[in-house]
Formats: sequence, structure tokens, C-alpha cells
Amino acid sequence: MDSDNFFYKELLNQITEHICVIDEQGNILYTNHAWDSFGRANNAGTKSWLNLNYFDACEKSIAQGDEGSKIALIGIKEVIKGERAVFYYEYPCHSDNEKRWFLMTVKRLENSLLPRCFISHQQFQAESELRLYQERLALATDAGKIGVWDLNLESNELFWDSMMYQVYGMEPEQFGGIYLAWKQCLHPEDRERAEQEFLNALNHGKAYDSTFRIITPKHQIKHIAANASLIKDEHGIPCRMVGINYDITESIEQKHKIEAVAYTDTLTNLPNRNRLIADFKYLNDQNSYIGLLLLDIKNFRALNDTYGHDFGDDILIKLASTIALAAPRQAKLYRLGGDEFIVQLFADKTATLQTLLPQLFEQIKNQIKQCFFLSLHAGIAILKNESLSFSEAMQKVDFALNECKSTNKIGCTMYNEEINQKYSRAIAITQALNSPTCLNELSIEYQIQHHETYQAVGAECLLRWHHPELGPISPAEFIPIAEKTGDIIQIGHWVIEQAFTTLASWKNMIDFAEYSLSINISPRQIYSADFFDEVESLLKHYQINPKLVKFEITEGVLLKNTQMAIDVIQRFRELGIEFALDDFGTGFSSLSYLKKFPIDIVKIDKSFVDNVISDTTDQAVIRSVVSLCRGLNVSLITEGIENELQHQKIRELGCSFYQGYWFGKPMKLLDFEQFVLEQQNKPKQANKY
Repeated sequence: MDSDNFFYKELLNQITEHICVIDEQGNILYTNHAWDSFGRANNAGTKSWLNLNYFDACEKSIAQGDEGSKIALIGIKEVIKGERAVFYYEYPCHSDNEKRWFLMTVKRLENSLLPRCFISHQQFQAESELRLYQERLALATDAGKIGVWDLNLESNELFWDSMMYQVYGMEPEQFGGIYLAWKQCLHPEDRERAEQEFLNALNHGKAYDSTFRIITPKHQIKHIAANASLIKDEHGIPCRMVGINYDITESIEQKHKIEAVAYTDTLTNLPNRNRLIADFKYLNDQNSYIGLLLLDIKNFRALNDTYGHDFGDDILIKLASTIALAAPRQAKLYRLGGDEFIVQLFADKTATLQTLLPQLFEQIKNQIKQCFFLSLHAGIAILKNESLSFSEAMQKVDFALNECKSTNKIGCTMYNEEINQKYSRAIAITQALNSPTCLNELSIEYQIQHHETYQAVGAECLLRWHHPELGPISPAEFIPIAEKTGDIIQIGHWVIEQAFTTLASWKNMIDFAEYSLSINISPRQIYSADFFDEVESLLKHYQINPKLVKFEITEGVLLKNTQMAIDVIQRFRELGIEFALDDFGTGFSSLSYLKKFPIDIVKIDKSFVDNVISDTTDQAVIRSVVSLCRGLNVSLITEGIENELQHQKIRELGCSFYQGYWFGKPMKLLDFEQFVLEQQNKPKQANKY
């Protein structure tokens, strides 16, 4: 930036015109070399003009009877106030040796943050040179296709130069030469506004600045930009308005082309997200009832991956056409990106939208199912004259769509306050996970694990989070979010380090030295490139026996990348760490997992224990798993045991290791250690906690 300023100052210093810049109080902020040199040559009495006041200099000359300085001062102040765009003034400034004429040009610096005024004085050696300057000005206006006009405010006579006729596409004889003739050239849709802007400038003594359309005698529509300034007589009364018109049709058309690209989806030619934002703002300003129907194609990514992106693009193009045909005439369809489309509909009543939008979804769903054998999820939000930003409105319809997806049903979900609370909490949890204090709010609780001999063998580390504002947050709530955001990596590392710290302390406690700890590991951790090295480093740092560490994983780890999961698990097993398959029997997990994956322990899910006393199917499943695990030399833990009857039935079915509230609730470390010591002094049987 500094180099740019230096360049422009040096450029101005090479110009022979005398140039200065003043602020709105008339203080001189800059002068070029020509200005300074002229002042020295004419005994101005100062070495530096900076911080001197131009207005004071004019007032001094006025006091000495210089009428020209009075005219100049009035013109400069009008430019600074924005009452005119430019001020020209020709004046003599003769010396003892020669006669000199100058042309003063005053313009406002539009790109300046504060009001600034640019003043130049160009010297003419003779009247012939002044005429030459005027000829050059005429050439410049011709080259720029700039028409000059001059309106006499007393007679209403309007003078046009030759370029004005070219801009308006007419011959002089077609123009009446009066103000009314110009009005007749204006496009009917712009006429009232353009005339009002002209009259406002005239009545308030301000510069005229407008754009409008005209219709030429050949019925061609052109876009015109107009600028003008008022000229006042010696009494300060406006007598003329002089201005310019120039054709901006080409730039307007180019702008429209750029906007078309910016507001149109290139694949489907539908309006895009940018267009939706602009339209939404307009409709929201009109206080209309706005309905949004957000459509998402189920499993579209799988279709893309299977058949290729060209096939997917072709489907999207056809889908766009199908949805557009199904939508009512007053609706507008947009493509947000990917496989998401949104329909915007407005009505005078909320009830109308509550009826129309679900009906519209059913029509679109049926059409798509018939033509493409695809299914849709949809979210609906109705905005009841609320002053919402676009992002807030989209958040509502996104919440509704996410709720629809979470139920895995084919249909649409209407946004309501319950959904808002659910997903607003999810957002709050996401933000809390990003907080630098998050890890300080976490804690570990330990739930005891028993052998059939009633001997405690270890515990599972269970993560807890108590947020100062959100309160206790269940792992079922925050773990999936942390998995999605990636925060699970640092949380998982923290849990492992806490567990290893506990194992390190137990080494010196004879009652706990052989206890193992089970730690839940997420898919993100398993597939993290640094995970193995980090765990190995922590084992060495805390000098932990790897055989006392059990990593619990779910089937989600195994499904993502089977071979990679096997390789990672095998590396840890070579260290001595055992792996347990958690929640066995839920989801897609099957007995074949035990043969395919290097698993050391299976944990039977609580859902098979709840009704095990009376449900013969649950009993048969557990009996089969027990038999298979024994054959494969895989240990088995049954979790979720809550009473003695369940414990006895599970034991009869052949399970040897147990976990559940019947043996002990999750506890803080000190409470857990105290609980274990108390249990060792009691008879060898389970004790309800």
C-alpha cells in the first residue's frame, strides 16, 4: 500500500497542473511540485502549504475585492457538500511579465473515507490554447461516447451536443429541444422515478446522479447513466443544470450475465443457493408466510459411487425436471448442491402451507419413485412472519430434515419446537466440544467386572461429562457428535491417559495390581494414523503391562475398512492388548465376526439380558454364543445384569464373566477403590450396590 501511495504521489508531481487536496474544513492535505513551485515563483510567502487553510486564503482575497475568489469558494463548498459533481471556473491571473488564464477544476474524491476535495489549476498561455483545451475535451467525450446537455431552468430549453443524439439514437429534428421531449424518451417503467430524482436534485440544490432506461425511435432499449450539476447566478439562484449522459447498456448486460452465472446451478439450470438467499430476503421483507420444503435423495452417494458421477449428474438433471413439473406454478425450485433441492412457497395463511407442502412432497415422492425408483427424505419449515435471517430459516428446515433422516423413514417431517430443542442442544454440544475447557469438564467412572467365582477382575472406564451450563450430558448424546466433528480423537486420548494413570497407581496397591481396565475406542481412533504410536508411547511412559489393557470396539469399527481394522487390531494384540467386541448381537453383528476378526472377548448386549429369565429366544442366542466362544477360545462377558435372577440364569447358560448394576454401579475412582476393598471383606457372593 505504501508503495502504491508513493507511486501516485510521484505521478502527480510530474504533472504541470497545480494540484492540491483539501478536507471539508478547507485544510490543505497535499500539494504537488507544480503547486509549490508556482507559489514560490509568485512570492506566496510560505515554504509549505500543508495544514494551511484554502478557505482562509479565498476569504482574504474576497476581503481585498476579488470577486473571482468568491465564486471559486462557493463552487468548492458545493462540491464538498455533494451539491454538485464538479465545478469549473476560468479566471485570469496576470503577472507583470505576461497575461495568464487558468481553468480551475474541483472534484470530490469519492473513494475517500472522509470528505476530500481535489483542486487543480491549469494554466493557458492564450485564448487559442483554451480553445484547444475545449477541443480536446470534446474529443474525449466523443471517445467515451459521453453526451453533454445543458438545461436552461428559466426557459426550459434543453441543449444537446452531437453525442447526446447518438446516445439516444435520434436525429436533431426528432428532438424538440425542451425538457418534456427528454421525458418522452424515458422507458415508461422508469419515467416517474427518473423525473423525481431529477426534481429532487433541482429542488434541494444537489448533484443529479441517476440511471434509467430509454426507448429509441427504433424501439431499442438502452440503459443510461446521468450526472449533472447546478449552475447558479451571481445571486446564488440556480439558473442552469449541465450534465452528461452515457450508454451503460453493455455493462448492464454483462452484469446480468455474471449474475446469471452467480445465481444459477450450472448442472440443472435451476436457481442456486445464492438466488434463494436473495429471494428469501425479498419475501421476508414482504411479511409473507414462507414455506420451505427441503428434499434429500436417500442413498444418493451410494448410487454415485456405484455407477459413477456422470450417471449421478444425469439423474440429478432428470430429477430437477421431474420436481419442477410436480411443483405448483407459484412455487420456486432451487438446487442447493449435491442431492439437495428446496421448494419455496408462500401464502397468505399458515394453514395453507401446512396443507400444501406435505401434499406437494407426496406428489414429488410418487413421481420420483415411479420414474427413478429412488426414495426421498424431506424437512418442512413454515416461517410465520418471523424476522429471521436466511441461515436461521435454513437451520429450521435442516433440523426437520435431520429428524426425518434419524428415524430412517421415507417421508417428510414438519419442524416443531421439540425438534428445535433437540437439534439446538446438539449445536450447543458441538460448540461446547470445541471449548478449550472441555477436557477439564470430563471425568471417568469405573464399573466393576466379576468372574463367576465372585472375584472382581477389573472394570470398564465409562466417560462422563458435566457441563457448567448444559448440565450432565450423556455419552449417547455427545460421543456421536464428537465422532462426527473429530473431537473424539483428543477425548479418546485423554480417556486412555486417565486409565493408564489409574493402572500406574494400582501397580503399588496389592489389592488392585492384577486388575484390568476396559477402554472404549471409537472408529476414528482406530483409523487414526498416529493412534498405535500414541498408545505405545503412553504404555512406556506409565510403564503399564499391556495385558491389563482391554480395548472395546463396536461393529462400526469393523464395517468401515475391514482389512485395515484387522491390521490395526493385530498390531495391538502383538503388544499384549486384548480386544473386546461390545454390544454383540445388536445391529448387523453376527457369529461370523468371531471367525473373521481377531477378537479376544465378546460382550453380550444388555438387550438379551433384560428378558432372559422368560424369553427362550434370548436364552437360545446366549447359549449359542457361549458355545461358539468356547470353541474359538474367546472370553465372554455379559453386561447389563441388574438382579440376582438374571445373574443366576446367565450363569446357568454358561457365561463366566459379568457386569451390571447387580455387581456395582459406575463410580468415581476413590469410591470404586473403597467399594472393592469392602467387597473383599464380605462373603463371596454378589452384593447389590
